[in-house]
Amino acid sequence: MKKALSVILSLVMVLSIGVTAFAAEDDFRPSVDSKDHPVIVPQLFNSISFDALILDENNEVVEGIHLVTGENPDGEIIVTAYSEIEVADERVNVVYMEASYKEILDARSLQELHEKIPAGMIVRDFFDVTLVGTYNDIFKEGKKLQIRFDISADLKEKIMALTRCSDESGWEFVESVTVNPDGSITVIFDRLCPVIFLTEDAGAVQSPATFDYSTTALWTLAVIFGMGSVCMIIASKKKRANVK
Repeated sequence: MKKALSVILSLVMVLSIGVTAFAAEDDFRPSVDSKDHPVIVPQLFNSISFDALILDENNEVVEGIHLVTGENPDGEIIVTAYSEIEVADERVNVVYMEASYKEILDARSLQELHEKIPAGMIVRDFFDVTLVGTYNDIFKEGKKLQIRFDISADLKEKIMALTRCSDESGWEFVESVTVNPDGSITVIFDRLCPVIFLTEDAGAVQSPATFDYSTTALWTLAVIFGMGSVCMIIASKKKRANVK
């Protein structure tokens, strides 16, 4: 009996750990770790194609910029996916990227990152955008940067973006995110750093064929407890019968 109880308790501990792990990892799409960085899509301003547009406080376009300027670039926009950390440009703060990624994994739910993140959202993209050279002055002057990313989004897909630019501010919502008919999204930043794109979890509304690991684990716990209780009752009755 003691041996059986020990086995039951061991199973309970393993499943409890499993439920906790799923709670953290379920907020990510499995592909996040292996995705390349999203490609920047050019935008037109005054009939000229630019890689990004500078906006004023009223979100009016005032200037267009390119990923690299001139033969000796004095400004650059560097986009780095989490999967590219090992080969990242030396000017990208990969340590901060790692810290931001770990914070998401350690959170029990996305609401711990920001209380206004709706339930049922998951992380579909994680990457860093770094401005170097003269482009650093864009935000210091109170301007904003509009970038268009190709992420193969569905036009009906609900997408939110958050940035984490300092430990003090934590994760903050990006002002404007627009899904375009070509699958790209247009995002307006007031500063740049690690970025996450959130989307609605298609599996949040479970169909009969959908396997929910966390729910299954909880039901398994209940069954194990029930079986354990039955075993203990039967063993107790047998013991009393033998005594008589």
